[in-house]
Amino acid sequence: MELHENHRKLFDRLFREQQQKLFCHCLRFAPSRRDWAMDRVHDTFVKLGQHLPTLNEDPDDLAGWLFRVSTNECLQALRKQERWTRLTRLWHSAAASDEPTTPSPEGAIGARAELEELAQDVEALGAQERMVFGLVELEGNSQAEAAKLLHLSRGHVSKLHTRAMRTLKTRNWEVS
Repeated sequence: MELHENHRKLFDRLFREQQQKLFCHCLRFAPSRRDWAMDRVHDTFVKLGQHLPTLNEDPDDLAGWLFRVSTNECLQALRKQERWTRLTRLWHSAAASDEPTTPSPEGAIGARAELEELAQDVEALGAQERMVFGLVELEGNSQAEAAKLLHLSRGHVSKLHTRAMRTLKTRNWEVS
């Protein structure tokens, strides 16, 4: 989307004034991960470019908007990373072997194949089992929270969770 000249000037001014502050703010979420923090700053300014023509805030108050958006971008990225970590814990022991932290291209292809296999196995679960599995294992909710979200009893959610984990275990996934 092309910005009007006034919006372009405002965008450039905000970028010059706020980039370093936002970078330091994002770096607090993941210390020593400078590239990660810079990616979150980039994502924040992409959103500014998308929303600037429709924002009704005083241009001088947009620093607060940028701060809120960068916080949300950081939190979303961390949640996504946490879900990825939970998925990788489900890999069977062959995938959990002592691989280097930066996988080779072959390792990355193998990991992707493993994730696709896991996705197929999760799809094979019943709808309620899949929902409980996602809420508990991928999003980090307790079974009580999942029961409340799904309007089911805690006991039923516990049974669904146990059944889902048992099914994945029979498909050679290492589950806790």
